[in-house]
Amino acid sequence: MLMLIGSEVKIKKRIMCLIAAIIVIGSSFCIYQNTYIKFQPIVFDGDSYKTPRLKDSVVFYQDLSIALDCNGVEYKQDTDNGLLIRRALAGDRELLLNYTNKALDRAWITSHRE
Repeated sequence: MLMLIGSEVKIKKRIMCLIAAIIVIGSSFCIYQNTYIKFQPIVFDGDSYKTPRLKDSVVFYQDLSIALDCNGVEYKQDTDNGLLIRRALAGDRELLLNYTNKALDRAWITSHRE
């Protein structure tokens, strides 16, 4: 009888430790995904993605803010005139390419400027 109670306690402790570990890992993942990182403009050149050289980065990031606003993307202003986006969004290169192309397209920016 005492042996059974001791093993039940061990099982409950293991289950509680497992639940705590799942909560910690899940919370860490959510925090990691929702941190903000600097937006890196990309273009598709031939068969790979590349970071373009910007002639005027201040204008680019102003236009990028218009593109992000029109698409309902949350962002923050960086201290050096750049923009910060959520890390989860930064992993989608096609989407970043789309936003970069919109920010570089004068006609699109003109038509969507408030």
